[in-house]
Amino acid sequence: EPLAEPYVEPNYLPDEPLDQQNPYVRRWHLEALPAGIDWDGYSPTRDTWGPLVVPEGHYMLLGDNRDASFDSRYGGFIPREVIRGKAMFIYYSINPAPGRPFPRMFTAARWGRIGQAIQ
Repeated sequence: EPLAEPYVEPNYLPDEPLDQQNPYVRRWHLEALPAGIDWDGYSPTRDTWGPLVVPEGHYMLLGDNRDASFDSRYGGFIPREVIRGKAMFIYYSINPAPGRPFPRMFTAARWGRIGQAIQ
């Protein structure tokens, strides 16, 4: 389901077609399109793709670095049997408010959240 993320900072990188980076991508995207979606008009990009139907027993894995993650947008769905664990701790947390001074990774870090267990 779409998620409203008003805190996401724009990356200012041009949105690129996924199939130019990996020819395999367009094929598996087309196989996962729901009935009634025009295959000829479907051209997924890094930022705009889907809707896709995730097959039973599989997961859509999205990396936490949305602009530089080689995730399910590129590699396809992940079978449940290859997933070996689950996240246990928050290893880094940042305050999404803009305007933090350099170096932002230190000045915007939410130190109180780092190391907390994930419920």
